Amino acid sequence: MPSKTGRFTPRETMFAERFAATGDAVYAAEKAGYSSPRQAASQNARIVSHHVV
Repeated sequence: MPSKTGRFTPRETMFAERFAATGDAVYAAEKAGYSSPRQAASQNARIVSHHVV
């Protein structure tokens, strides 16, 4: 989840970049290094859809 300043963590940034490039949230979560890609994909896709990256 973005910090209180609205910035993404490095892992979230990598997820957002991969997700934007491929449209595949699970792939993006795997490449960003999440240990549970399917769960992270679901959570991060919601976060990214509400922020401009």
